[in-house]
Amino acid sequence: ESEEEETKPSPLPQTQTEHRNISSEPHFRSESAPETSAMVNNRETSGADRRKKRKHQCHVCDKKFRDKRNLIRHIRVHTGEKPFSCSICNKTFAQNGALVKHRRTHTGEKPHGCSICNKTFALKRSLDDHRRTHTGEKPHGCSICNKTFARMSHLDAHRRTHTGEKPYGCSICNKTFKPYGCSICNKTFAQKSHLDTHRRTHTGEKPYGCSICNKTFSTLDKHRRTHTGERPYCCSVCPKTFTMGCNLKDTLKLTVFKAHFNNK
Repeated sequence: ESEEEETKPSPLPQTQTEHRNISSEPHFRSESAPETSAMVNNRETSGADRRKKRKHQCHVCDKKFRDKRNLIRHIRVHTGEKPFSCSICNKTFAQNGALVKHRRTHTGEKPHGCSICNKTFALKRSLDDHRRTHTGEKPHGCSICNKTFARMSHLDAHRRTHTGEKPYGCSICNKTFKPYGCSICNKTFAQKSHLDTHRRTHTGEKPYGCSICNKTFSTLDKHRRTHTGERPYCCSVCPKTFTMGCNLKDTLKLTVFKAHFNNK
């Protein structure tokens, strides 16, 4: 009996169990004991229960959360509370992560760098958008005409060509507007990205470099087609295709003019 008592595994140290009772966790498994089917079933059941257990419920919309802190963040959607304040401009935010990103507008910090051209960005999503100028990737597709876009904002604007939606409208006179204006020539644009591209006609900036011929451009898509031969713009009247949308528009105008002239 004394030999059996000596060979028994010693209990976990008291200091370890005070910090974290790891033996009670469902994923814990002793190195010395073989795992039984009952242990596997218990662990799988426990994992399923843990996934289902969302006991923190929003009293406004009944959405449930696993963690109380996630519920607290969610409630700010309803209350409008913005407890995180910028020490420089006093702008407030609902989440600390949004404040961290905002601070970079003051500090100029750009922690996200492109591995191809070394250009840096304040936001990761800006880096993701930029990378597509190198790869040509266009992951956002129109469900109506299957045209693809590098940015979601471009797809949203394109969809309006199908729906006729004009989201920037006056509630009094119903006049619609382009919300992004150039501070130099006052020309207006429906998308901020179009305004950014337009500004380069004033500044002469050419931030996009071609990976094939190393030339730089204010916008790269049109130039890239001189290498690939891609002609994405198709005429609805004839089978002719074009590398640029403006060439297609000019052709359509000419076709309509000829048809009108011949009917006289």
